[in-house]
Amino acid sequence: MTSSSHFPSPYRDTRRRSARTRLAALAGTGALAVALSGCGGSATGSGDSKPLALATMDAVTSIDPAGAYDRASDTLFTNVYQSLMAIPPNTATPQPEAAKSCGFQGTLKYVCTLRSGLSFSNGDKLTAADVVFSFDRMRRINSPNGPAATLSALKSTTAQGDSQVTFTLKQPDATFPQKIATISGYIVDRKVFPADKLITSAKDAIGSGPYTLDSFSKRKAVLNPNTGYKGGHKPENDGVEIHYFTADQNVAMNAQFKAKKLDAIVSGLTPGDLAGYRTLDNQGKLQLISGAGSEIRYLVFSEKVKPFDKVQVRQAFANVVNTASLTEKVFGRTTQPLYSLIPQGVAGHLTPFYDDYPAPDTSKAADLLKSANIKAPVPVDLWYTPTHYGPTSKQEMQIIAAQLNKSGLFDATVHSAEWDTYAPKALTGKYPVYAMGWFADYPDPDTYTVPFFGGGQVIQNGYHNSQLDKTLVPATQRQPDRVKAAALYAQIQKTTAQDVPELPLWQGNQNAVAQNDIKGLEWTLDSTSMLRLWGLSRGIS
Repeated sequence: MTSSSHFPSPYRDTRRRSARTRLAALAGTGALAVALSGCGGSATGSGDSKPLALATMDAVTSIDPAGAYDRASDTLFTNVYQSLMAIPPNTATPQPEAAKSCGFQGTLKYVCTLRSGLSFSNGDKLTAADVVFSFDRMRRINSPNGPAATLSALKSTTAQGDSQVTFTLKQPDATFPQKIATISGYIVDRKVFPADKLITSAKDAIGSGPYTLDSFSKRKAVLNPNTGYKGGHKPENDGVEIHYFTADQNVAMNAQFKAKKLDAIVSGLTPGDLAGYRTLDNQGKLQLISGAGSEIRYLVFSEKVKPFDKVQVRQAFANVVNTASLTEKVFGRTTQPLYSLIPQGVAGHLTPFYDDYPAPDTSKAADLLKSANIKAPVPVDLWYTPTHYGPTSKQEMQIIAAQLNKSGLFDATVHSAEWDTYAPKALTGKYPVYAMGWFADYPDPDTYTVPFFGGGQVIQNGYHNSQLDKTLVPATQRQPDRVKAAALYAQIQKTTAQDVPELPLWQGNQNAVAQNDIKGLEWTLDSTSMLRLWGLSRGIS
């Protein structure tokens, strides 16, 4: 059973949908996909020296690629640092970027040859030694907020001369090219970056990407075109300013956009914002752009905290929470309920949480608690972070708490902490039940499984299942035919619905609003969630 016939479809910008659908279909062809990786889409150049001003409610964790694994930080990484390979818009196939070529030699060696003449923005030559340093450094630092865990299959990285790099794997990983093309593969200057700690100053954020990071604060990042950049992402603008807003600044952010002090809002739009902008879009006063959504929101249960070490308690919780009602109350038709950690639109998606928990069942939940010798009501501390995941986070947790308390089986209390405090505790399972969000790092179901299960866990909530860890997840990585891997992903999804280490809540689209003269934004809203700044420009409205 699939969910598409049972649940409301996400909001779409119907006035522009047909044109975008044709563009997306064309972008799937090899020729156009490669072309778009170079030009960034339909941008035609800005024609002035005024930087683009973008707004977001996503909070940056780190400006160091070894220290963050979130969308806001990755926006800086994608545009300031190069990776050996890159994924063009609307395709799953990595293309050479800092590399001239990359490919497998057998199943355990992946070899890349660098482009000639590469250099960092400070003039330092970029060589194979910098690539080796970057990967070794990320794994050595092993930041709890960073992406090192995604490289669990990597055994070693070695340089052959200045231009060739060999990655030796412990076991086959068919998605390794996609990983080093995204969050896990950014190259830093070994003469600037310390080998054992993260940088914190923008002056040290030396990369070889299409932009330099001129300055950074919690309120604003300023990026300027890198004049020495050699690659396929030449900027179509004269620089970009990213303005960071918090959830309580939603009104101010929208006011600045309506006053044309901002060129675009790329994240943080509420359902109410979208409704208002849809009307203005239909009147031709601005652009409301929607793209395929890879964003999911879910609750994590820490098995390090009693009584959530008992599967019956987690199953009882899942039998009480009504995700369809939650989604409708908070988002209307702008998101949809999620019934698996692998969302709709990703190969292999099923709906096992709908199959196992189709509707709230208090009687079944009570029986589960009784079987575990757990007395009701069960105290539950529900944690969320108020800024990092947008302005609806508080309302979501309040609705879930109300559902739990209404059942009489749980006594839920809502707590919050800002991301810099929240992330270290959440990622290491210090909170009993807590909300997390996820975006695809690359267009493959692997990005929704490896970070949660097996040796590459990013969310260290104490959950382990030997069949998942030792058999199913490794088997998906060994399978080069991703269609044939679907049966394995089906087993993974069914197992997680039974064990409930996480409870999926909803899946969202990507929505952005822009002034009429902004071009190229639609090419940034694909399943990778990568904000490709180089393809944006200011044209004629």
